[in-house]
Parts: sequence; structure tokens; C-alpha cells
Amino acid sequence: PGCKRLESLNISDCPKVGDAGLQALAQGCTKLRFLNLSSCEGIGDTGVVAVAKGCRKLQVISLFTCTSITDISLKAIGKRCKGLLSLNVGRCGGLTDAGVAALARGCPKLSALNLAGSKAVSERGLGELASNCAGLSTLNVTGCEEITLNGLRACIDGLGFVAEAKTFFGLVPTADAVPRKISAQQYMLETEAAL
Repeated sequence: PGCKRLESLNISDCPKVGDAGLQALAQGCTKLRFLNLSSCEGIGDTGVVAVAKGCRKLQVISLFTCTSITDISLKAIGKRCKGLLSLNVGRCGGLTDAGVAALARGCPKLSALNLAGSKAVSERGLGELASNCAGLSTLNVTGCEEITLNGLRACIDGLGFVAEAKTFFGLVPTADAVPRKISAQQYMLETEAAL
């Protein structure tokens, strides 16, 4: 009945993997932390929802080019995978601000997100990410036609430890991000301790 201790699984580029397979995976592999389902064309919301329910310890998920997933998947991930650090939903097409908002509100530890090609995601979704995911340091919004450079720059200002990416439309960590974060956290601890 499953691989109960399995923590990492890469089944990318397996077009025959579908929702039924993911449902079985979710029941038998509840300790998964890393799951790569990139280019698994048979996967839809039913499978992703099952994985989100059964594999709540997931920290890294790649659904790159899983074109049948929608906001339903993002909402399930946001509701169930609270420790998620990285999500790749580039070229998934059926995503909107509502799904991004649910993801952002449910996964505050998110540090990397690929939304490339999500044409219905706008600056409203970007605002949700900036407001709820303070540690977001890598964001790819290439092809998100409703996001402007001004909107991206406002997100940069809001997050503080990121800069505009050079090789894609999005955000990357600044070179001094780690020391600056540590300094900010130390300052916060010192000022709160003085109260």
C-alpha cells in the first residue's frame, strides 16, 4: 500500500500519468516533499486536489505545462500545503487572480513561483503575492499580459529584497538579500525585546 517513506518523486514527461495515478499516490505517499509532474498532460484538477489533500508536507511542486489545471488546483494547494516553498505552474493557462490569491493567502512561506503564460493573472494577483508572501524572492510572470512593468516595480518595492530579473519578466533575489533579511530580523527582535 504505497511508499510511505517516499519524500521525492520526479515523474515529469509521463503523458500516461493521470488523475487516477495521482489519487493513488496521494493515498500511499503522504510524506512527499518534492513532486515534479512537469509535462504530464493527463493531469487535471482532480489529481492535483487529491495530492494537496494527501501530501500536505509538499514544499516543492512543479506542474509546468500541465495545461488542464485551473484555479481549483491553486485553491487546493493553498488550503492544504501550508509549508509550500516553490511552485511552478508556468504554461498552465487556466489560472486567474482568484487562484493566485488563494495560493498566496494559504502559502505564506512561498519563495519561488512561476506563473509564466498565465494571461488572466493581473496586478491584483501580484498584489496578493506581495501582501501575503513576504519571502517571495523569485517570480516569473513572462507572458502575463495584464501585468505591467509599473506593477512589477511596485511589487519589488513592497517585497524589499528582490530586483527586476534580467533574463525573464519577473523578480529575482538581490545579491545582498540574505544579509539584509538577517539584519532586518535582528532589528525586529531587538526593538520588540525593548518593549
